[in-house]
Amino acid sequence: MAEDKKKTQDEVSPDAAEKTKSSPAKKSTKPTASKKTTAKSSAKPAAKKTVKTTPKTTPQKSKKKASHFKLTEKDGIGLLLFDMAGKSVNIFNEEVLRELESVCDELVDNTSMRALILTSGKKTNFIAGADIDGIKDITDPAEGEKIGKEGQRIFGKFSYLPMPKIAFINGTCMGGGTELSLAADYRITIDKSHVKIGLPEVMLGILPGWGGTQRLPRLIGIQKALDYILTGRRINAKKALRDGVVDQVIPAEIPDKEVLPAVYKFVEDVLTPAGKARVEKRRNRKNNMQSYLLEKNPLGRKVLFDQARKMTLKTSKGHYPAPLRALEAVQQGMNTSLSEGLGIEAKFLGELVVTPVCKNLVKVYHLTEELKKDNGAPEFKGDALIFQRVGVLGAGVMGGGIAQLMAHKGYPVRMKDINLTAIAKGMEQASSVFSGMVKKRRLKPREMNEKMGLISGTTDYSGFNKVDLVIEAIIEKLDIKKTVFAELDKTVPEQTIIASNTSSLPVSEMASATKRPEKVAGLHFFNPVHRMPLVEVIRGNKSSDETIVSLVEFSRAIGKTAIVVKDSPGF
Repeated sequence: MAEDKKKTQDEVSPDAAEKTKSSPAKKSTKPTASKKTTAKSSAKPAAKKTVKTTPKTTPQKSKKKASHFKLTEKDGIGLLLFDMAGKSVNIFNEEVLRELESVCDELVDNTSMRALILTSGKKTNFIAGADIDGIKDITDPAEGEKIGKEGQRIFGKFSYLPMPKIAFINGTCMGGGTELSLAADYRITIDKSHVKIGLPEVMLGILPGWGGTQRLPRLIGIQKALDYILTGRRINAKKALRDGVVDQVIPAEIPDKEVLPAVYKFVEDVLTPAGKARVEKRRNRKNNMQSYLLEKNPLGRKVLFDQARKMTLKTSKGHYPAPLRALEAVQQGMNTSLSEGLGIEAKFLGELVVTPVCKNLVKVYHLTEELKKDNGAPEFKGDALIFQRVGVLGAGVMGGGIAQLMAHKGYPVRMKDINLTAIAKGMEQASSVFSGMVKKRRLKPREMNEKMGLISGTTDYSGFNKVDLVIEAIIEKLDIKKTVFAELDKTVPEQTIIASNTSSLPVSEMASATKRPEKVAGLHFFNPVHRMPLVEVIRGNKSSDETIVSLVEFSRAIGKTAIVVKDSPGF
């Protein structure tokens, strides 16, 4: 907080120097927000100018131009709602940034507002980041650097507003969204599965260019920040709280109608000296002995950065320049002011955005996004089947891994193998994955026990009369698989889909052993199941569109990216 409160003047000095000249003109293009500002402080010269210019230019423009931000106020606390018009998620493009800047210009002289909450109007998304198309055609490093500086400048305006700013992260928060939240004084989120926070820019061959490499290390410490910046890791609400990225997490059990009141309660608390002190104390926990030895003295910092550089080179093999440049941005930036650090960050962004690596990774990103939209049956107009219970045949490494993933996502799982010893090994496999999550503090022991309780074992088909999806993961021998499929066909309900985890055998041959070939397909997971992001959905000769679409949607529901392939040797 001391650092946040000390916002350096040079960070936003160009705008601070010009705000009295530029604000009225910007306000004239923002009729809705200007009227609200006028109502609150009609005595201010800027507000009067807005009222005069509004009738001349605003009515026609407001009908043509969508508004992405809505500002309201209650009991002296402003609520700035970002709800991008015509989009399912919020992203930053030039139009959005200009409107955000206009809102900041309206608020910069507002001394009556006690606090400002920034949140999203989307149900499961806060801000997805910047529009990737904004960088794909850049060939001049100076142009890339300019984009970095422009985003930094506007976020600097937000950071320098006179009232405390609170980011309520109510959904996915990536890249520029995380960087804007770091420009706020406080961050609060909710413990929901759709809340993921990260700085994934290195996955696109660039670095966080709107303050991420500078503000995050100053907030949570260098060592923790590097883990985010160099890996593109996405974290949930609980880890964000542990690491100090957010200041409070609203429990998942709170009803939806009580969530926003909980945010206002947090705001009222941090506006008091005692509440502010509690946040300060929690943040200062990072200043322990280890932090002092590694981060608070030149020798310790050198060791820290040297080790980070070695690990980065080991991982990237030197083929990806972005992580190394990001590391350098943090190292140089932490030895100077925030303003100068931001300049270093923008310069490195310009250098990276024109590299072939960046261009290729952006292409990969777009292909992946297109793949996510492909359900494997574009002509299918029906609804995907919803699976409630899953059966797994085979309790080996793959079977146990699949059972663990199902249980982790909340599905009751019935796992079958030929004897209890095999079942025990499958349970052990699932338990080992959960134990690793507990060790990394991604799960609590109680949660692990609850999830393990969703997995049950059997040596016969008892319980399979209740499943609506079976995933077969037994030995890779076609005759054995066909025998098992024939047994399943007689056991499971008529609507149940039977999927094979085979990596090479013909799915159509397995389907021929059943009387429901239209409900048979392949669902091939890669090992280790809990880490590998892709699954193959294999369409057999007679697999129905409904079956394929249902498996694709199910794959997405468990956090995987599905690739639909034809049933051919090796797929």
